[in-house]
Amino acid sequence: MGDINSALVSILEEYLKGSEKQESKKGAVVLIDMGNFNFALEQVKRKQHIKANKKLNFHSLIDFLTHNKDILVKKVYYPLCIDEAKELGQRKFIAYLANNGFEVLAKKPKTIKSDEGCSYQKNNMDVEIAFDISRIVHEESCEEIMLFSGDSDFDYAVQQARLYNIKVTIVSSLNTISRELIDSADKYVMLDHIPLEMFCSNR
Repeated sequence: MGDINSALVSILEEYLKGSEKQESKKGAVVLIDMGNFNFALEQVKRKQHIKANKKLNFHSLIDFLTHNKDILVKKVYYPLCIDEAKELGQRKFIAYLANNGFEVLAKKPKTIKSDEGCSYQKNNMDVEIAFDISRIVHEESCEEIMLFSGDSDFDYAVQQARLYNIKVTIVSSLNTISRELIDSADKYVMLDHIPLEMFCSNR
């Protein structure tokens, strides 16, 4: 009798684990490749003839793009620049993001020197984003990933997410989205089709 009870307990535990797993999958995770997404935003703003003195309400735009979704996490991958004149603005923007419910992963640039003595700054966050996507897939921690980037380097990660039945939506622009992501994502949203003026105010 004891063996039967132990077996029933084990079956019940496995069932409860399965139920918890299903419960955790509800909702979407937002991952924002800030370097790529900001470049797309600036291009679309120029295309829509939005004046330079207009400040974009980033939080409101993201809320609009994710409306009617149960957002579990909003994470911004923020590449810092070494320009001291921009440092204060960067710190303010990171604080603004944090105050509006975003997780922020910031990264300083790395100076790489070639054998010829030339140097350049490298500061993309592709590895960090791809790692987080793979972790999400492994944990099955959501039912949808909203990736704010048009970078083709994420093509493989997007394909793997879809293999595990996680929906992927790409948010980018006509000029910055890669053909690979258009083909591999479930859905894509183009900033070009959104009147960004409605999210802008005078500085």
